[in-house]
Amino acid sequence: MKKNDIKSMNKIKGALYGFAIGDAIGATTEFLTAGQVRNRYGSIDDMIGGGWLNLNPGQVTDDTQMMLCVMRAIMKSFYEDLGLTFLQYCKSEFIKWLDTNPIDVGNQCRKAILSLKADEKKIFQEIDNDALGNGSLMRAVPCAIISKLDYNTQQGKLTHNNEICTSLIRYYHIVLENLLYSDGPYFSIEMDENEHFWPSNPSGHAVDTFYNCLYWYKFTHTFEDAVLSAANNGGDADTIAALTGGLAGAKYGFDSIPKKWVDKLDKNVVEEIEQFVQFLLDLQEIITNKKEV
Repeated sequence: MKKNDIKSMNKIKGALYGFAIGDAIGATTEFLTAGQVRNRYGSIDDMIGGGWLNLNPGQVTDDTQMMLCVMRAIMKSFYEDLGLTFLQYCKSEFIKWLDTNPIDVGNQCRKAILSLKADEKKIFQEIDNDALGNGSLMRAVPCAIISKLDYNTQQGKLTHNNEICTSLIRYYHIVLENLLYSDGPYFSIEMDENEHFWPSNPSGHAVDTFYNCLYWYKFTHTFEDAVLSAANNGGDADTIAALTGGLAGAKYGFDSIPKKWVDKLDKNVVEEIEQFVQFLLDLQEIITNKKEV
């Protein structure tokens, strides 16, 4: 966190809750086309669960679960004196998570985590320019909150080690960090408000996911509109709506998120988010006290 960030806590909570809520809402329409969403639901306007994973309302997917792994790794790297690095904690958290047999795991993440488990000395994957899914991008929110760009690019390489994924993590990190801690500009990409190219292909390819979430963030005006627009467009809707929710939550703040969605969110997820928020407050107090000595 940066100087005087406690004033940004509404935005920080907005980013964390916004991501998880976007995931829970977008999971309903994952792998459907926009037309199929319209035919089946008309228009998604609430957190209703279901989808191909048959989730309960408020239940999240691997997107949020792996984000929580990164949050735990950050906290352990600060709190525990075991001589381990953030990346070692992150590797451990990914392995422990996969061992729980989660309901949803991306193919690249599964393959990479199994290879990390098989070799206790291994951290980064071999460079793989074909590993272009969004599984590393979807974990970018926590490291952006603590302003650790090196942590963010490194956690990505645990599963997706190529320059395209790394550069997209870097870009998302900068956008989110600017939203949290500065007055902008938030990004410099040129997009026409009437251009439908980006949201026309909401795939799980990291580039498509990245530009879709930027599109829905940029060309909507409320948190609800941003997340619901992403969800109703289908495709890899859980990840796109989650990343959109992270940006929109940071822009509009936690207070802008409908309370009914916060109340529906999985209680275990809420508990972990609140633990991370308290960690950030404690960290800020420690930093402040050190400066006063």
